[in-house]
Amino acid sequence: MIYIARKYFLQSLEVECCNQLKGLIQPDTVVEIMRIAHVFDLESSTEACWEFIIRHPAAVLEMSGGSIELDLLTSILRLHKLNISEVNLFVGVKE
Repeated sequence: MIYIARKYFLQSLEVECCNQLKGLIQPDTVVEIMRIAHVFDLESSTEACWEFIIRHPAAVLEMSGGSIELDLLTSILRLHKLNISEVNLFVGVKE
């Protein structure tokens, strides 16, 4: 839908799609939503994903099941404001 919204210059549809994506952010969906937001350059959705990851890093790492690409994992590990201890972060990445 985002593709169609952009193709036909339907700004209100694009905004609604972004709002729907943000509403779907959960530990098991945030990585995929981040991918979609990156592909379509959806800054507000990307920012919402980062805010969720910062607040719930352990749950995101646990639910991702190793499906996080290396560049995204590296970006997560570089965040200095994660709400997780270093030990728990290491355990989550190791698994």
